[in-house]
Amino acid sequence: MPIILSYYSALMDHQYQLPLDLDNGRLLDSEGRSISCRAEDLGTQFGYELPDDQFRKPYMARKLRLTFEAAQVPPLGYKIYAWIQSPDVRTEAAASPLRLMEQGMANDFLAIGIREDGSYDVTDKHTGKVFKGLGVYENCGDVGNEYVFRQPEGDVPLTTRGLTARISLAEHEPYRITYEIVHDWKIPASADAAFAEEKRQNGSVPAAQGRTFLGESAAADRDPDQP
Repeated sequence: MPIILSYYSALMDHQYQLPLDLDNGRLLDSEGRSISCRAEDLGTQFGYELPDDQFRKPYMARKLRLTFEAAQVPPLGYKIYAWIQSPDVRTEAAASPLRLMEQGMANDFLAIGIREDGSYDVTDKHTGKVFKGLGVYENCGDVGNEYVFRQPEGDVPLTTRGLTARISLAEHEPYRITYEIVHDWKIPASADAAFAEEKRQNGSVPAAQGRTFLGESAAADRDPDQP
């Protein structure tokens, strides 16, 4: 049986064996200041460039995933960061503006308190205005079609207001705090029998779980990948 040696396989093995000490690595901004981040080794991966003057150029590269806050990025502009792997770089990152509270969090702009039912109150520290009861999920009937929503007459929406949620701290980093809020929520699988027959080709949802993620450094967001 012939033995076939692949240049790319050999290169991948060689790069994967290169020493990589994430503990001694530092992320620096363009001013040489250390930035708090989380570094993950993604191993050696294949890729290619698309030059303007020639065919695509393949390459093998050892890749890292860096998670950090890119603060004060100019509008329609960019900022430059560099990952330095050197034990000589010992600059300390600036203190985090994020503060973890009991079932909540705060920074210099906002304070967020999470209620037992998973809803939350957001306080604007600059104006003192409080936005109460945010993050409540609602489910109701829909007798419309793929273009038009229409709630049935007399239909009473179901909400997660007052429904006890499971609340846990999922992430606490200098640049981000994340809470996971999960509801075990029973909702109707379909409308009444007549409507189900009319729309018999449609699927049904017997239950729902909601996850709300809060806590970007200067904002509060939901996870866009969650319903």
